[in-house]
Amino acid sequence: MMGLKQAIDALRRGEVVALPTETVYGLGGVATKDAAVERIFAAKGRPRDNPLICHFFDAEHILPFVKDVPPYWDALLQAFSPGPVSYRLPLPQESTLRPAVAGQSTVVCRIPNQPLCLEVIRQLQQPIAAPSANTSGRVSPTTAEMVEVDLGHRIAGVLDGGPCLYGLESTILDCCESSRITILRPGAVGPDEIVAALKQAGFSNVSVSYAEGTQQAVVPGSKYRHYAPEQTLLRVPSVHDVPDDVSCAVLVSQESWAARAWPDSVVPVILGSRSDLPAVARELYQHIKSLDEHHVDAAYYVEEEWGDSSLGRAIANRLNRASEL
Repeated sequence: MMGLKQAIDALRRGEVVALPTETVYGLGGVATKDAAVERIFAAKGRPRDNPLICHFFDAEHILPFVKDVPPYWDALLQAFSPGPVSYRLPLPQESTLRPAVAGQSTVVCRIPNQPLCLEVIRQLQQPIAAPSANTSGRVSPTTAEMVEVDLGHRIAGVLDGGPCLYGLESTILDCCESSRITILRPGAVGPDEIVAALKQAGFSNVSVSYAEGTQQAVVPGSKYRHYAPEQTLLRVPSVHDVPDDVSCAVLVSQESWAARAWPDSVVPVILGSRSDLPAVARELYQHIKSLDEHHVDAAYYVEEEWGDSSLGRAIANRLNRASEL
């Protein structure tokens, strides 16, 4: 672990530091420094065609790095930033953020709502590229300890900001069109909240919808398998499809756990109640990661209905991407 000054000094030198945010811990490096960005990719083992989210202190910090900002963007910032929402915007042709965007003509940027992280960016006066601070494809960390176990030996250090408030990565909005917003990655904020904020600001003609098909592969964390434990996690359609003749762990809600009589061979990893989605989200990655500690022959996720809210869709998205059919 390291202190604030140590973290800032390391980042100034072009090193990589794990930083707390309100969503998950990010693996941070100065986004305009090629060597720092390369260290992020190397530490994570991340494919070089998978772009990085860039973090800024405020809207004025973002504006010099992007172009063609849509007219409704200020309304979104007023409603959701700082906070768990990221915005995909066009880049100028000659952009100093090119190292972080994996050859794309856009950047995904956000203003995190975490005092330590914001203070780091404020003192550096540089955007910070920061994907989740985990080995690529594995479970995103929501505590400093999770980062230390996974990446502590590969990075300069971890700035401990305590447990993350949300526990799931930010909602990513494609804001490259003036009359349409596409949700490229679900998170804590969804269409209902976005439409309400736009309507209040006088932008009732802007449509909001979730991405479909190949749209989902254009943003950080959406192209490859992600959020997975080391133990292969198999997805099954119901509690009755979990076998009772093998040693296994099962990821399941309280409601689904109560729907069956379970044999002693099954270790329950109860995600929480479907009636308390914020609590499920905060602990989700720690529950997924705990599957590696049970030393069972198999692990299962019971596919279930988490509801149509933005947070329910985000929980289902992360669980489905962490598991295999």
